[in-house]
Amino acid sequence: MLFKKRRAYFLYNFDEFSKTFKNNIDLLRKLIYNDKPLNLDDSVITVQIINICSIISNYHDENYVDLSNRVIKDIYQKYQILVEDNPNGNRPFELSDIGKALLSFFKSKRDSRANKIRDINRKLDKDISNYVLKHGVEIKQMIPVEKILTNWISQTNPAIRMLSLTHQKTEKKIIESNLSIKNIPNSIMDIFTSNIPTDDYYTLIRQQTIESIAGIGNALFIGILQKEKYYTTYFNDFLSLLSLVTKRLNFDSDILEEGRMLVLDVSMLIQNVIKTENSQVTLRKALDYNIEILCSALIESLLREQYRIKNEQVMYINYSNVTLGSLLNPDMNANGPFSKDHLLTLAYFLINSGENNDIGHNYQNKLAHLFNVYKNSLSLSAVCLLMYLLTDVLNTIYAGLLDYE
Repeated sequence: MLFKKRRAYFLYNFDEFSKTFKNNIDLLRKLIYNDKPLNLDDSVITVQIINICSIISNYHDENYVDLSNRVIKDIYQKYQILVEDNPNGNRPFELSDIGKALLSFFKSKRDSRANKIRDINRKLDKDISNYVLKHGVEIKQMIPVEKILTNWISQTNPAIRMLSLTHQKTEKKIIESNLSIKNIPNSIMDIFTSNIPTDDYYTLIRQQTIESIAGIGNALFIGILQKEKYYTTYFNDFLSLLSLVTKRLNFDSDILEEGRMLVLDVSMLIQNVIKTENSQVTLRKALDYNIEILCSALIESLLREQYRIKNEQVMYINYSNVTLGSLLNPDMNANGPFSKDHLLTLAYFLINSGENNDIGHNYQNKLAHLFNVYKNSLSLSAVCLLMYLLTDVLNTIYAGLLDYE
């Protein structure tokens, strides 16, 4: 009876009750199935059940392994049916979350079903891009995008307006990036869940936290690009702050021109894709690529110039060794405006990260080398994520300038 009333609580806090469930498989079976056929109506619960299956599949008990296999098979079959019965793409975000969890599970087991799920997920990625373009962003997450942006645009100071997109004031009155994520507690999920690569720093919970915070920034930028008053304000603020930083810190003047190139490309995307329901796919992809590669390059340029200004008076700099990877390495780029956690969060998105270089999105290298980018990396969502990361880097350098002054 307690399970029926508080099922979600026991599912989400599985690690706290793992010893109990490990000694009572019938109890665990009741928790998962809730005395009725499994359904995928709640994607968050379904993903958590997949995570639990990943944990119990590593138990040295065939009964638990069999239970895991049976539940995963059930979810896999029902997931395929749901996708096939969803021709209008009414649930692309929820289904995508389930698909990602299934794919991670099958990849960890080297299960051939991963190939089928990968194909389904690629289709859903297209559905998500089309859905966002057609219906806007508030459906994607329970984020009050319009309310946040209304408050954002009401601020009269352009620099403060820019900072508010990516930074906040701490209790100690320090301006800090939202991506400077620290003090993430460990969880038993990190010990047992092997369906995605992790290490001692990029734990499962840290990666989920990074994705969640970046997802909010991503949603805000999608919202900005959908209304003229928002994107006009952002473009003006971005170029104004980029000009200020470039001149005040004596950065390479080409950076400002490259910023203007970016604004032009984004404006073309708005006019030819976001405002046009039947835009050409190739044109959309071309503009996505131009924006994403420019954002990535500008991030690297800003980080390199920040590093140069900080170090050129005290040491010789061999610029052939100053790669994006080294700029995002806290051991090399310490004592600047970017904290260790901030740099490692940026690295999670931009390069291969982690102890084995197998963690994160690796956007910079994929874009630069055209590695499976056409189908997998070119989308409005990726555009807005990289615009968010670029804004964060620019704001951090400006915040460091304020601290210095």
